[in-house]
Amino acid sequence: MEIFQVKNSNALERTLFTGTVILGLVCAWVFRQTIISDGISYLDLGDAYLRGDWSAAANAYWSPLYPYLLGAAMRILHPPAGGNSKLYQKIIQCIGHHVRELPDSSLPYYFFCRLLFKWC
Repeated sequence: MEIFQVKNSNALERTLFTGTVILGLVCAWVFRQTIISDGISYLDLGDAYLRGDWSAAANAYWSPLYPYLLGAAMRILHPPAGGNSKLYQKIIQCIGHHVRELPDSSLPYYFFCRLLFKWC
């Protein structure tokens, strides 16, 4: 015998799921331009790569590939001052999309790309 029993659990699940989706969409809209401190550091390192300031760009804490990609994208696209957050998000999406779309037949390449994505 269950101690707590909900009679309309299906309706409750639908209500909770709908509320979760709505709250997620509201949070995504409100914080769409927000970058956490890691993102700001990666953008600063991308600027250092762009300027050719190798002493500022090379360090033991931040991974080198992602800021290099940001610097290359900034050199090519020349985003406006407020457009860096969009560039930051698009590069993450492109890398993630590339890793997800790998065919199953290339399993070693898939694992290599996953590790590379985690390292970036």
